[in-house]
This record gives sequence, structure tokens and C-alpha cells, in this order.
Amino acid sequence: MASEENRPVTPSSEEPEETVVQDAEHSAGEAAVQEAAAEIAEDTAELTEDTAETAETVEEAAEETENEETAAEAPEEPNAEASEEPETAPAETPKKGLSKGARISIIIAAVVLVLGALAAGVFWFLSAHPELTAKKVETAYGDRAYLAENTAFGTSALTDRDRYDITDTTADSLEMRTAIARDENGDYFMTNGELQVAYWMEFYQMMQSYGSYISMMGLDTTRPLHEQSSLLEGNTWEQYFLTSVVKKTSQFRALERAAQADGYELPEDVATQLDDLTNPEGDLAKEAADAGFESIDAYLQENFGAGVTAKDYQNYMRMYITAMHYYQDVLYGEPYDNATDAEVEAYFDANAETFEGKGVTKVNDVNVRHILIQPEGEKGADGTYSEDAWAAAEAEANRIYALWQENQTEDNFSELAKTYSKDGNASVGGIYESLAPGKTVTEFNDWCFDENRKTGDTGIVRTTFGYHIMYFCGKAETRTWFDTAKEDMAAELANEKINELCETYVEEFDYSNMWVFDLVSYANAQKDAEASQATDASESTDASESADASEDTAGSTQAPEAAG
Repeated sequence: MASEENRPVTPSSEEPEETVVQDAEHSAGEAAVQEAAAEIAEDTAELTEDTAETAETVEEAAEETENEETAAEAPEEPNAEASEEPETAPAETPKKGLSKGARISIIIAAVVLVLGALAAGVFWFLSAHPELTAKKVETAYGDRAYLAENTAFGTSALTDRDRYDITDTTADSLEMRTAIARDENGDYFMTNGELQVAYWMEFYQMMQSYGSYISMMGLDTTRPLHEQSSLLEGNTWEQYFLTSVVKKTSQFRALERAAQADGYELPEDVATQLDDLTNPEGDLAKEAADAGFESIDAYLQENFGAGVTAKDYQNYMRMYITAMHYYQDVLYGEPYDNATDAEVEAYFDANAETFEGKGVTKVNDVNVRHILIQPEGEKGADGTYSEDAWAAAEAEANRIYALWQENQTEDNFSELAKTYSKDGNASVGGIYESLAPGKTVTEFNDWCFDENRKTGDTGIVRTTFGYHIMYFCGKAETRTWFDTAKEDMAAELANEKINELCETYVEEFDYSNMWVFDLVSYANAQKDAEASQATDASESTDASESADASEDTAGSTQAPEAAG
């Protein structure tokens, strides 16, 4: 499993280049079938030749026997000289040959034996190459995929199988090229190769979100995922990730199809990046080369498992990126852009309790400056400063406040903040712009959002951080409550639309033919191998150093004798 920095990032060529890639894949498949057919034809010719030779041999033997029978049965012609001989030659016993029916039986038996051997050879060859007889279909992305003999689209369940892992596969294997998802109209859009990309992206996202805390959720990355129980009761972690992948893929595919139906097109730069993913001279290829991989496929297989190709990665990313942009620009973007102030305010009022529970109140943002004076000295065992330290901080705050009162302007306050404040915004005069309600500690927040607060108000507030000398600059132009309500309203409408689309565009999955390369076990095996090599190298170095030391010791021991 590759490190985060070596993992390929989300987004070549124009459409004709993609067609070239697809034609190349189809040509390669046809070449393999033609080669196999040629081998079978060659074997058939040899066996047929042997059959012909056998039949010819049997026929010749039969003819000889028939000639002998004919000669024995034919009457002898009188011989003048022989009639004069007084002695009579003894008659030979005639030999009986094979009947015509027997000869035919022998020929048939020989042919049957040869054809049986030929059939056995063909059966063995096809068994070793099941992809030659598997039904082939074309996917929604123009690729060729295999269809399993016993499919279960829409009728199988995730829990029908205890495990889905595979540890030995290749990019052109029957397992990786098998279609495992289709639209309700019968269009196939995902193979196991593309499933690897979706599956391990889901895994990486979770690892990135929770980091070292992942172990607290019961996920052990040193063990195969199918051996561990997940947060989803009755499911392993392998099943947990597959459940998430299937749910998200259904939504992504529905959004992609809706985008196609709407005539939606990706931004040109994004479309170019997607096309570039299979370009051997593109950015992903360069990224792979910089990471030490000989090809894009090798780079992707290190990150997403054996069996993944650049085309698999491109197909999945095209679906994912199209879905995300269609959501952002259309499903979410249009309601957000078209919402009126009255609609947003009405939405907030209707959900005021929910917003207040999240600390969002119907109050405009403010601009405020402050000067933070913190207690000094060591904290006690309970983690707090002493009363004397607090008293000293209060006295200092009053002293600085008195300095401001000598020149009661915002500019003077800003300069005092730059000089005395211990807060991180001291360099900008202690200002907080567009401060929203609920974003600071209670005492600070209450002072700022007092309904009677006016521009130019000042005061001193004590919080857990210290003493704050306050200066109220006035109301801000921003309204966090309004923006939050507008975003939530647009998201709610977008989610409703997604649910409608998922009912319109139904996707079916075949769990019975799903396979996931066990990248966790693969990565752990690599680590063990590297550790073993390091140990062997260390032991070899130690042994070499020990041998050198022994030679040095032996030399120093013999030196006095030589000198003597």
C-alpha cells in the first residue's frame, strides 16, 4: 500500500485518444482469441493427419489380406510342363482375411480414439482459458467486459458471502474484467477493476479522516479486513467498505446519468484532466515515473491493488467527478443562486430551533478589537493561575485601558493592541472581522452580541484566557445566520433531488461475482519482506565485521612471533 504522498491525485487527450486505447484493448483481446484458435487448429490438423495415416495403414493391410484371399480362391490354370511331371506339389492351406465389416470397425475405432483425444485437448485448453468462452459485453464507457455464467444482479445480498478478498490476480484476468454493476436498462458500468479503485479510495478516506484514532473504532490495519468485525453490526470491515462503496456508487452513477440526460458538460479544464489520465505522456504518467514506477498501471496497482488499469481509474474518476460537478453546479448550485432573501429568512425561521441548537442565532456578525492580558507565572497543580497572578493581570489591563482613555480613538486602540496584546491577532491591531455568534468563549461572545451594543463601546472582560480590553467597531456586512440557512436550504433541496434521481436511475449490483484485492495483507507482506531483508543485511554486515576483527586479532597475535 503506497504512502499518502505517492497516492495518485484526482485529475487526455481528446475523445479519439480514448478510442485508440479502447481499440487497442479490443485488438489485444481478439489477438489472444485468434492465437488460441490457431493453436487448436494446429492440434486438430496434426490429430487429423494421424487419423488419416492410421486409416490408410489399416486399409493397406486389409487390401493385402483381400489379395491373398483372392489368390487362394482363384483356380489354377493348367500348365503343360507341370502336367508332364510325375510328382504332385502339396496344396497350401488358404488364409482367411478380415471381413469388410471388421475393417470398417477398426477404422471407426481409430477415428473415435483420435477425436476423443482432440476433444479432451480442446476441453483442457478452454478450461485453462475461461475468458475465451465467457460471454462478452460492452460497458457504458466503451470497454469490453465479461459476464459471469451465473449472474445475480439485484438478487444477491452483501451478506451472502463471508469474504470477497482475492490475493492473486492480474489486470486482464477474468475476475477483474467481470461486470458487477449495471443500470436498470441493462447497461453495464462497473467491473471488478473499477471496484478496486472505489473500494480503496473509501478506505483511504476513512484513514485520512480518523488517522491514529482508527484503532479506537476497532480497525486493525495489520490484519485482513474480512477477519474483523466493523461498526456495522453483523458485518466485517470488508463488508462495511463494500456497503459504503455500493451506496455511493449508486448515487454517483445516477447523477452521472442525470447529467448526461441534461446535456451537462464538465468544465473544459476538468474534462482535459480526465482525458489525460490514460495518456502515457500525461501528468499521471509523469507522477508515476517520478515515484519510480515503469507505467501508470504499475503505479495504480501499488495504490489500488493488482488488477487495476489506467482505464479503470479513468472510468471511475469520470463518473465520480461528473457526479460531484453536476451536484455542485446544478442540484445545489441552482437553488443556492436562485434563493431570495425572503425564502432564506423564512427557512431560518421555520428551523430556528435547529439552528439555535447549533449555536446559530439570527444576529448579524460584528467587528471587534481586543487587547489580551494574560496572567503570568507558573500554573498550580489544578492547571490554573494563582489569585495574585490574576490580580496582577487585572492591574495591567486597567493601566493599558487608562492609556487608551487618554486618546479614545480606534487607531490608538489598534497601536496599543500591537504593543501589549498576547493574542495571535496582535499584529493586526487585535481585530476580529465578521465575527459570528457562538464562535468565542461565552463571556467574550455575550459582550460582543449584547443587543444594546453600539459602535465605540469599550470595556474589560475576564475569560479563562485572561483579561480582554474590548473595543466595538460595529456591525459587519456579513450575516452568518443567513449564509448558513441559505447553504442548508440548498443542500436540503439537492438531497431531495438525489433521492428522486436514485429512484429514476436504478443501479443493480452482483455481489456473487465481486472480488476485492487484499491490499492490506499485500502491504503487510511487503513490510515483513523489507524487515527480513534488513535483518539479513544487518546480520551479514555483523558477520563480515566479526570476520575482519578476527583476522586483525590473528595478525596482531602472530606479529611478535614473526619479530622474534
